[in-house]
Amino acid sequence: MYSLVIAEDERMTRRSLVDMIRWNELGFTVDGEFTDGQELLDYLKSSMPDVILTDIKMSRVSGVDIARFVAEQNLPVQIVFLSGYKDFEYAQSAVEYRVVRYLVKPVSVPKLREVFAGLKESLDRQNAVQNVMLSRAEHYRKLINYQRQSFISDLWSGLETDREELEKQCRLLDAYQEAGMGASPARLFLVRLDIQKDSQYYAFLSEYGLSELQEQIASLLGSFDERLEYYPVKWEEDSKELVLSALGILWQKEHLNAFEGEWAGRLQEIQKNIREEVYRFMAVRAELFILQKMNSPRELISCARNSGGPETKQEMVQAQNRTAIEAVMQFIREHFCQDITLSDIADAVFLNPIYISRLIKEQTGQNYTELLTGLRIGKAVELLERTNLYVYEIAEQVGYHNLKYFYKVFKKATGNSPNDYRPKGK
Repeated sequence: MYSLVIAEDERMTRRSLVDMIRWNELGFTVDGEFTDGQELLDYLKSSMPDVILTDIKMSRVSGVDIARFVAEQNLPVQIVFLSGYKDFEYAQSAVEYRVVRYLVKPVSVPKLREVFAGLKESLDRQNAVQNVMLSRAEHYRKLINYQRQSFISDLWSGLETDREELEKQCRLLDAYQEAGMGASPARLFLVRLDIQKDSQYYAFLSEYGLSELQEQIASLLGSFDERLEYYPVKWEEDSKELVLSALGILWQKEHLNAFEGEWAGRLQEIQKNIREEVYRFMAVRAELFILQKMNSPRELISCARNSGGPETKQEMVQAQNRTAIEAVMQFIREHFCQDITLSDIADAVFLNPIYISRLIKEQTGQNYTELLTGLRIGKAVELLERTNLYVYEIAEQVGYHNLKYFYKVFKKATGNSPNDYRPKGK
């Protein structure tokens, strides 16, 4: 339903407009009726109807004044004028302030129905266009985030070292930045959030577990400041195991002029806010450190290469890959019977889906689908050999809800039928 308000100083006319039309059949609901334009102006300062049906001449504030206010404030409101007589000056005002219809009293019910049926069609078209634009904007935002996270993951994992390819990715990220902010430079921060391993930390772990703690921290870092997007890099512990740290990148959003003015004050504000948010939501103590400020993705390349870690780049890559594949494989082994995707795994282990896909291929020689299928079929063979479950029950247990498809996958993977694995005599 679209929102309609009616302004008419003649009581009988106003009641007729409200009561004689079945507005709900036309797709409208009357959310307000006003005896004067001033009342309507006050209403518009806190509410936003879709359509205003207003008399032109009222005692204090006229319909023309209402139309002028809507036009000057650029409000997305359609206006229909009612007038007791045709008047060229009023008609000119209607054109000037983009009034959609000009109706002369007395206006018939069929005429009103015709006008508002057309208005509904117009509003429906506008909404459809806006929905498409919002969908495209959301898709564009996800694409930017995906490209940035891939770039960051590739840098810190060491999977991408080719200068030409890195430069290509930088040009792409620059294009996104220019589309969103013009010539303004991108602002990036390498940050580390240190979580104190005190009694409050262990109390949280005992009740919720480490995975939930890491997930909550990543969520808070991604939402505590609307000016910044958070991209995780890795989790690490200090040698004395007194602190758990989240290393990541805070990246300024394209459409927000995030950090004009004094830098030091802004950074102190960020650090204070995240410290308070983590304690308020999780009751654990954490401190955010700004390790490096950057003005472009290219600076991020040298930042990744110069960041602390093992003695050589190769050792760093190997250590990170070992830790990552262990976490990935553990999650897959625990959930392979469910409908899990690379994105589900990425959310659980705080890594990028592309990185996970490459890692699985490098470490197992299989792509993700092949690995998942192998685990499922292996489990199915085990259940066939050791239980009396029906084949359809086994298929369900290992993640296949379509029995015909299960038979097809099983035959392709093993060269045999499921019944070939039943013990003889059963």
